[in-house]
Amino acid sequence: MPLIWKLVNLFMISFFEVCNLFASENSFIKIEDDVSIGQGFHVISGGRLVIKKGVTIAPNVFVNNMDNDYQEINVPTYAQKQIVRETCIGENSFLGIGSCILAGSTLGKQNIVGAGAIVKGDFPDYCVIAGNPARIIKIYNPTESKWMNFNDVK
Repeated sequence: MPLIWKLVNLFMISFFEVCNLFASENSFIKIEDDVSIGQGFHVISGGRLVIKKGVTIAPNVFVNNMDNDYQEINVPTYAQKQIVRETCIGENSFLGIGSCILAGSTLGKQNIVGAGAIVKGDFPDYCVIAGNPARIIKIYNPTESKWMNFNDVK
């Protein structure tokens, strides 16, 4: 089973790190079909990290699935336990320039992540996410066939 599928556009100066030192021996980064990755992309995986088909990643985006435990006060952070949480970018999503997707985040289908957003958590299909910390600002309303402010849908 290949981990990078067909029609993946990868611009230069990107970094892909799969780390088994502190995490799972079955660590991988899976990139599905028709994904476009801008320059300066950096991804780190110590477990399962999946980028589904049709995703567009703008320049200077960071995605990972590892956190430092940082509980031992007299031990350097890099030498402490790594906490691995599966991270998944949903089909046809867009990650804006300079955004950061943190460990354990799951983006649903057709999510739009604003420039510079710091994303942590689970987000449903068809929403616009922005800010630090990122939150849903718009969601697609299938009944009206349009994007609506999140506060208007509640």
